[in-house]
Amino acid sequence: MESLDFSDIEGAEYIHDLSYPINENLEQRFDLIYDGGTTEHVFDIASAFRNVDAMLKDGGIFVSCVGADGWFGHGFYQIGPDIPWRMQSFVDAGHKFTLYSTDKLRDLPDGVTLEDPRDIYQADFPTGPEYRHNNAVYADIFRLHMIRNTGAIWADMDAYCLKPFIFPSGFAVGLEEATSGVFTANNGIVGFPHDSKTLNECKNLVSQKNPILPFFNGGRRTRLRERTKNGDSFGFQDFSWGTSGPRLIHYFMEATGELKYAVPKDVFYPGPRAFRRPLLRPEYASEVFERPETVSVHIFGKTKSFPKDDYGGDLPENCYLDRLCKRHGIDPKAHPV
Repeated sequence: MESLDFSDIEGAEYIHDLSYPINENLEQRFDLIYDGGTTEHVFDIASAFRNVDAMLKDGGIFVSCVGADGWFGHGFYQIGPDIPWRMQSFVDAGHKFTLYSTDKLRDLPDGVTLEDPRDIYQADFPTGPEYRHNNAVYADIFRLHMIRNTGAIWADMDAYCLKPFIFPSGFAVGLEEATSGVFTANNGIVGFPHDSKTLNECKNLVSQKNPILPFFNGGRRTRLRERTKNGDSFGFQDFSWGTSGPRLIHYFMEATGELKYAVPKDVFYPGPRAFRRPLLRPEYASEVFERPETVSVHIFGKTKSFPKDDYGGDLPENCYLDRLCKRHGIDPKAHPV
């Protein structure tokens, strides 16, 4: 057995900061690497994972035993237990899947790559556990930068992949029924071709200081201009929920004529709305959510609170979400909410 540490104070064989790439002499050296509470203390945790992967031989095993959600004040990162089953569907559909997270996450499915989102976009406003609204704004802005930089399609972690995402136009945007009979573009699943006017307009606007949004009414735009003249500073994090996401996407897709590429509601957002709890009611057949044209089923983040509040953290037997877990060989009781 050999050990690696940040300092030589405890006599480790290898001295190295896992935030930086390992030396070549450690590549593909080990059959098993045990993390007994180290990686959550590494500031650049994505680099730590890349180093672990590089040090393992082909077929090697990584065992990680670190603090979970709720262990406040311990390390830089904590782990949530509910991520794996949401990613497995994309991997099983044959997609290369990159998970962007600043947290240390365990039990990721084979085929999932973990990356630090700050390598693509650094926010100029505060984010973190106590900034729920700001986190949503960051995610909205990040996905625009990610699409531009990588050409990948963004999928929220409350999306279930039913079929491979194949969109010859390069547009992967679906309509959602925001209110009865009113359909607007949503960014829960979103992808654009590199030359998309919508992508360019959105990215330019979210990069501006003190943005004046064209879909705000005249009085509000005037007030924002006055604030700018008075030396005030504001950004998308100061606007209401959804402004940096669906409202922005829909406005520019409509303004540029690219809304014609948006797919109908049942492609990405089938079934009744989440507040009806249909995903947790066994009487709802899978066909309610999986229409012939459906590619992805959106679970909507608020659904996560229902098992916790109504079922003690477990899924009701044979409800749609329970059936999805079993479809992909995942035991939902091993990942309670």
